[in-house]
Amino acid sequence: MPPFYPNALGQRMLSAMSSPGVARRERFRAFPLDGALLFFQPATGRSLRVENERTRELRRQAPRVAMFGVTNHCNLRCMFCSRDTTRSSAWTVETAATALRGLAAAGTLEVAFGGGEPFLFRGFSELLSELHATTELALHATTNGTILQARNFAPFRGLLGQVRISIYDDPRWQVGARTLSDAGQLWGANLLVDEARLASLPSLLAELAALGCDDVSVLSYVGADPSLQLDQAGRARLAAIIHDAPLPCRVSVCFGDGLPVPRLFAGMDDTGDCAAGYDFVSITSDQQVQSCSFQNDSLPARTAEDILTIWRERQAQLERPSPRHGCARTLPLARPRRREQGTDQVALWRAFSGNNSGECILVGKFESAVEAERYLAELQPGWTPNDQYSSEWQALFEREGLVLTGERESGEPYGQSPSALVAVGKSVLALSYDAGDAFPELRALTWKRAGFVSAGGIHLHESPALLAAIRGRDGADAAKLVAGAALPVGCKSYLHGDVAFVLMPKATSEEGSDLPERVRLLKELAGPRPLGAELVLDEDFSEADFLAAKQRLGAELPRVPRLLVAFHGGDASAQATRFAASLNEADAHGAAGCVLVDGLQRRKRVAVLALRQGASVSALDGHELEAQGYFWFLEPPRQKGQKRPDPPTIDGEKLARELSDSLGKPVQVEAGPSFRGGVIARLTTEDPARALAAMVAAAKTLGARLNPWLSDVEPYRFLLQRLLSDVRE
Repeated sequence: MPPFYPNALGQRMLSAMSSPGVARRERFRAFPLDGALLFFQPATGRSLRVENERTRELRRQAPRVAMFGVTNHCNLRCMFCSRDTTRSSAWTVETAATALRGLAAAGTLEVAFGGGEPFLFRGFSELLSELHATTELALHATTNGTILQARNFAPFRGLLGQVRISIYDDPRWQVGARTLSDAGQLWGANLLVDEARLASLPSLLAELAALGCDDVSVLSYVGADPSLQLDQAGRARLAAIIHDAPLPCRVSVCFGDGLPVPRLFAGMDDTGDCAAGYDFVSITSDQQVQSCSFQNDSLPARTAEDILTIWRERQAQLERPSPRHGCARTLPLARPRRREQGTDQVALWRAFSGNNSGECILVGKFESAVEAERYLAELQPGWTPNDQYSSEWQALFEREGLVLTGERESGEPYGQSPSALVAVGKSVLALSYDAGDAFPELRALTWKRAGFVSAGGIHLHESPALLAAIRGRDGADAAKLVAGAALPVGCKSYLHGDVAFVLMPKATSEEGSDLPERVRLLKELAGPRPLGAELVLDEDFSEADFLAAKQRLGAELPRVPRLLVAFHGGDASAQATRFAASLNEADAHGAAGCVLVDGLQRRKRVAVLALRQGASVSALDGHELEAQGYFWFLEPPRQKGQKRPDPPTIDGEKLARELSDSLGKPVQVEAGPSFRGGVIARLTTEDPARALAAMVAAAKTLGARLNPWLSDVEPYRFLLQRLLSDVRE
């Protein structure tokens, strides 16, 4: 590349944003265009395009954007969707990460994940985390919005540049919109406009602005029904609506030259072409490459090298228009502008490119292995793995009074049956995969039958370990069991007196085989000996913490049985207040969407009531708990025609002092996710209700939002004690 010197504006900008002290995604990346040079900032979408005599000989080396169909699975069936529903879903976290790392190394700037519904891709947060750590790619996703909720979006904080929600008539997309705004996530909307949409478009744009939408992509219909395309009068009405819109609108190039609105560029590099297959490529869920999602023809490509080879050598095929009505390459296109010889051209703008979950686990504990097997026998006749609840299960939940009082946030009245359902010792284990809680009614029934459900297990992003305890006839028998156990690779055993602990990592993943197979191996290993097992419901299992807990099993662990009930969504605080008032419990404390109930010897009544109300429930046992609060601000509203103001920030040191003084013990405050100046406060306390009240008061003083949480300080010790109790009673 020849030496290049931008104008004064570009020099100041690049100097400020490319210094060694600036975070990697804050720096501008240089991307050669054909005859121009683009500087792109992954963190913000800011772009600086310079064209002059020095850039005349530059040529592209890779597609600028990869539209990546990471999965073909979707929970909706929209008539306007362009995807081929017959395609398979072949990508894994590893193969997708490898391919995208290769594209990033070749110069690609952005990847926009779609599908399908990308948030249904198993391991999506792991894939984003990997790419965020190893590349400078700007990472985006397009979603239908129905499955995004506060608790399942948390793992994606700080990983995505922009999320785009595809808007359709069903109002469930509003759930996703509120979730993204509450999380501080930059988001935009994709809006297909036909004649029927025009009348309601102004009010919809106002609603999107009020919900915190950053910009709207106005899309033209491309498909089999030409009647869905706007006529000349409709395009004129649309142009007028865009002119008066309360938020920025981006117009799809598929409108060609037929929409009378100003454009930053007239197609790719002002050539008039839509750039499909050259500026961007579409990578499908079954590992094919095509110019855009409206094409019918595609070429196999499993690696970055395959994709780049097709991009370099098959442009003639990639430049073909789509056979569907409305393709920009069959319409009159924006005319190329003329650049006067010797004239420098500089353009500056901010925009991201756009395209179009975790494990849910239940561990129910019963009084005996016989009761666990009886419960499993009750469920098995109506069990439909990986499908919606069967009519038998629906009837069972209705008889038991366990149907949710309102529809789920996703709009579905019932959940999904587990993919695995097994009994081992006194435990019944259920496993599924979902963007939220796959089976709250099943949790409620387990509480009602068993009296205890282990805390956690909603939307885990790491495959949990299976931990088992087998009691030998004596210490020698247990030692012989540990020494002679033929365990799969990666599994370990530990001796504890007359008990052998067996640890099986990744027990629910393909790497660790499936859960029923692991349980079968344990039962075979135990033989007639007493056996207990649980899945370790922890995002980051620590063998060191497990061994430390095992060494302290001889010391008595003080217990105070409690229940934490958490509501979600915009009405969470009001729901928590109403729920606390309805319990008639002296020790029910409401705090920012949560209710802490102290001193419950039998927790199942409150747990069942909470689950029926759509809350999540955590059983806590420790005398001491860790109290945590995430303090953050909503983004200030943007006035029309003005830049959105920066949110206020929280003085973490001041907050730590005030909370410490209020509670009489040290409170640690650290930076939270990089949104809206948020911070996280933590302390260990024997009085969690007081800690929650102090955090609520501090948030009110600051004018900040608060997300509180409580957890046991030593969860592994409680887990080990439960397993020892299982095999020794």
